[in-house]
Amino acid sequence: MANTSRINTLDGLRGWAALTVVVYHIVWETFGAAIPIIHNPIFAIFLNRSLAVAIFFLLSGEALSTAYFKFQDDRIVVGSALKRYSRLTIPIAASSLIVFVIVFFHLNLNSQASAIIHRPGWMGSFLSHVPPSPLFFLKWMFFGVYAEQKSGLSINPFLWTMHYELIGSMLVFTVLLAYRYLAHPWWIVLTVAIALTIVNEGYSNYACFLLGIWMASARQSGVIDQIKRYRNSQILSAAVLVVIAVVSGLKRLNGGFVWEHAAFFAFPFMIAVAVNEGATSFLSSRFSQFLARISYPIFLLQFPVIISVTAWAIVYANSDGFLSGVEVGWIMALSLAVCVVAATLFLPIEAFTLRFGKVIGRALIKGEGVRREVRKAAEYEEASAFAFPSGDRK
Repeated sequence: MANTSRINTLDGLRGWAALTVVVYHIVWETFGAAIPIIHNPIFAIFLNRSLAVAIFFLLSGEALSTAYFKFQDDRIVVGSALKRYSRLTIPIAASSLIVFVIVFFHLNLNSQASAIIHRPGWMGSFLSHVPPSPLFFLKWMFFGVYAEQKSGLSINPFLWTMHYELIGSMLVFTVLLAYRYLAHPWWIVLTVAIALTIVNEGYSNYACFLLGIWMASARQSGVIDQIKRYRNSQILSAAVLVVIAVVSGLKRLNGGFVWEHAAFFAFPFMIAVAVNEGATSFLSSRFSQFLARISYPIFLLQFPVIISVTAWAIVYANSDGFLSGVEVGWIMALSLAVCVVAATLFLPIEAFTLRFGKVIGRALIKGEGVRREVRKAAEYEEASAFAFPSGDRK
């Protein structure tokens, strides 16, 4: 039961982080300029995409490391590394095909909508230099998505995190293969993570992956359970969650939350979530687990929904030259509903991707006993499909 609870906690947190980012894009980014009141403290706290991104990088590091610390088998690491590209790329390719259809048939109205909501530098820049060429799309979905994204040339600019996700995953696998040969691996991982966070914003993303390794090791070795047993651990962990959410959200609202800060906020937040029984129970709930199942699909599909459905609704509602608050409300609700439905319909692609990865794992890992345990541990890894996006890192 402990393992199942731990998996559910990781999955549930992943699901809520995904929902946070999607709602952030639909509400804060899309309508914040046209309706400035949207940029308020409450939304800043609950739609803190910077914290959500850092949490998910950290989740990726933990999920990719847990099987290794549980079974101490290097073949697990090698197998995970070899199937990582397909785990990320197959769903990306499927979602990119949807964008191609939208562009090919001129169904994207983001340019027209951007003028109405005063977001020419954001929504208006999407796909501005992307040709409706199958070859261009193929190159991007298999290779370009993992490079630095260039404005107007990205098929899905929300996927800028894939550059860090692929490299960060390989960093995790490298560290795990060297872990047993290090004299003091815990302290080395923490020291390097802190150093990377201080250097610059790009390196701080990689620091989150290293902190995820630490989390996986701490859970498996019983450190998290020891913290739980401390007196008042539940009250203190709840206080940490509230303080981090409020402080990081308000700092982001006033421009004081730079990207490097995200790892420092995400790390204690993750520890507090792991310790707090109320948070664990909430993240294991049926709705949280539903969000977990659609987290990768909803992340991938939010962009095509925004450039088509959301943009169309904005243009339609503004046909009389005025966009009312009620109209903005139903556009937000419609956009989120379409994202959820589309993500649910996308689940067969997810299932195929996971089966494909398991085939690779079975081919690489010999021994039925090890393979049976690895299949169980793979549930952890499946929680780390990607890192959350944001259209603008600043």
